[in-house]
Amino acid sequence: MKNTPRLEDLRLFCQVAHQTGFAATAVELGISKAVVSKRIGMLEAALQVRLLHRTKRRVSVTDHGEIVHQWALDGHGMILRLA
Repeated sequence: MKNTPRLEDLRLFCQVAHQTGFAATAVELGISKAVVSKRIGMLEAALQVRLLHRTKRRVSVTDHGEIVHQWALDGHGMILRLA
C-alpha cells in the first residue's frame, strides 16, 4: 500500500478528536497548528475518507472518523494488554 497511515498520525487524530480542536492539540503536544492540520490531512488522504468536519473554531468527528477513532483506541488497548 503506497499511502499507509502512520501510527503517529492515528494517535494525533485521537488527540484532536478528544480535544475537539487543532489549537488545543498543538499546545498540548508542543507543535504548531499547521503541523497538526497537515498530518491530519495526510491521514485522511491515506485512508481516503474525511475524518473531521472543520469550522473556524472547532472540529467534530465525522461518521468515518468515529469508526477510525474507535478502531485506533481498541488497537491501542490491545497493544497495552500484550505488553
